[in-house]
Amino acid sequence: MKNTFYFLISFLLFTACNKSSEQKETTDKPGVENNDSVQTQKSVNVTPRLKSPRFDSLALLISGKFGNGYSSIRETAYWKAYASSMDSTLKIVTEKRLGLMREWAKNEYDKKAQKSDTLFYPFSGPDFLNAYTLFPNTKTYFLIALEPIGLLPEIEPNQSVKTEKFFSNLKISLDDIYKKSYFITKRMNVHLGGAVYGTLPLMTVFLKQTDHTISDIKSIKLDSTGKFIEGSYSELAKSAKRPRGVKIEFYKNGEKTLRQLYYFSADLGDGALTDKFRFRKFLDKMGHFNAYAKSASYLMHYEEFAVIRNHILNKANLLLQDDTGIAFHYVKKEDWNICLYGTYVPPVKDFSKYLYQKSLTEAYKKDSANVKELPFELGYHWGSKKNNLMLFVRK
Repeated sequence: MKNTFYFLISFLLFTACNKSSEQKETTDKPGVENNDSVQTQKSVNVTPRLKSPRFDSLALLISGKFGNGYSSIRETAYWKAYASSMDSTLKIVTEKRLGLMREWAKNEYDKKAQKSDTLFYPFSGPDFLNAYTLFPNTKTYFLIALEPIGLLPEIEPNQSVKTEKFFSNLKISLDDIYKKSYFITKRMNVHLGGAVYGTLPLMTVFLKQTDHTISDIKSIKLDSTGKFIEGSYSELAKSAKRPRGVKIEFYKNGEKTLRQLYYFSADLGDGALTDKFRFRKFLDKMGHFNAYAKSASYLMHYEEFAVIRNHILNKANLLLQDDTGIAFHYVKKEDWNICLYGTYVPPVKDFSKYLYQKSLTEAYKKDSANVKELPFELGYHWGSKKNNLMLFVRK
């Protein structure tokens, strides 16, 4: 198993992966909730205001939308072309995928998802776009992956070459999520370390494209007990080891509920989640949540990711995933109401044939009369119309 795991890691072409080492299965009991985590899961009704207006103004610019400020940039030919391209791309993606996803989620599980106002999304990269589309009523989003947080760009009108390169690279960085519904790790590593630095610029673009206003951005560290220590945005520029986080406070335009998007750059392998590590302590403090896993490189199939797998199985009220998430045989069928969607086929050629799940094939065959159509494409089998999703709702 271990050799297979390292072989997989060396050939990953898709979403974020993590370092690994062997560890025994965790023994957390389902239904146990630690209220120490309430600080991260409360929603607040406020009079909408911009605590730091520059963040929202800059996000408008880099998302290709008109707004106050940066008038000299918006007058350039390259920004106008960028804005036009972003607008037309979003319209196409919304028509062909996002709109269908939103309607499907509304009909299938929206009411069931309301038991929790928190979404836990491991191996996500900066994918707030799909997370919000499928779980729009969530108040607190947790996205976790290896990619660095980074910084928003410093846009200077007198540095036209640098600024034009930023917009060109940003568009390239977004191409995969628009065309294929997921980020490709290899390509992200190329594009998120230069003119576009880290995941933060992409997440702010998605927030603006989903009609939100950004109130503030803060850095997040963990103390020795796993509790959050909030710092200023400027702290993100300082060198620091994983895990490190960012908190984006935002609200839906026209609403008064202040929401939070947390992104943590963190290793989710068992070797980085032993009891002594701060991020493990944070996970242990979390209450119940909804969970989502897509294009997750099959990492939670392996022994080396037992901690994060059991964290989800023990604390999720609802889990939506494709076959790249938690292997089907790990799910205790007596604990969940299960609904299968689409078509299950073996993994794409970039992944080992040994990741094929016989138990999942049997489940699709046994329950074939109840397997529902999936009216959109999402995940590694894009373009094939052979996509799958599984919905698990705790009994």
